[in-house]
Amino acid sequence: MENKWAIYHIYNSLSRDVFERYLMDACQYIVSAYLKTEFAGKSIDLQDLDALIRLHKCACFGSVIDWLNGGMKDDIVGYFRRVCTLQKGWLENLGR
Repeated sequence: MENKWAIYHIYNSLSRDVFERYLMDACQYIVSAYLKTEFAGKSIDLQDLDALIRLHKCACFGSVIDWLNGGMKDDIVGYFRRVCTLQKGWLENLGR
């Protein structure tokens, strides 16, 4: 959050396709790391894990783009913490 305005400046100055490609890569990395940690040691089909990673990668990307388009006014960190809290129960039930 301390670099929020630098990110917003980059978002508005780079070609949009370059920015979006790197943002999608960052979302892929973050979501993959989170879900692989969440399901470590649990039995989950690799195709199911890949589907969950893709779903959450796209949701993450869309949320960040929406936040940027809204002028970065909302607390995006608080938003993602709340989403993770809401999803905690059903994610734990998937890996059984």
